[in-house]
Amino acid sequence: MLMIFPNDNLAASHSKQKLAPTIEETPRLLKKIGRKKAKDSSNTIDTKEYPGGILYINGANSPANFRHKTIRFLVLDDVDGFPMNVGDEGDPVSLGKKRTDSFGFRKK
Repeated sequence: MLMIFPNDNLAASHSKQKLAPTIEETPRLLKKIGRKKAKDSSNTIDTKEYPGGILYINGANSPANFRHKTIRFLVLDDVDGFPMNVGDEGDPVSLGKKRTDSFGFRKK
């Protein structure tokens, strides 16, 4: 899964202020993702690993945030705030949608 926000600061803010408390207060999510630990690379601000997948939380302001990821589920939040072009590689919506191409009709 890939969740994209207009920039990295908004992505980190969402992860810390909304997603992390939701995980902590939802027993089923907490069991799958676990609590954040100091040296745990599976549960960071921008990555949440769970059995069967990974949730990436990134900003639309860097083309590197779209590379090397095969994504079945794409969430675009506050698209009106996205930059028109990211590093001369195109618009972030198109870059995100390209990450889902491997899943054909199963992408969402």
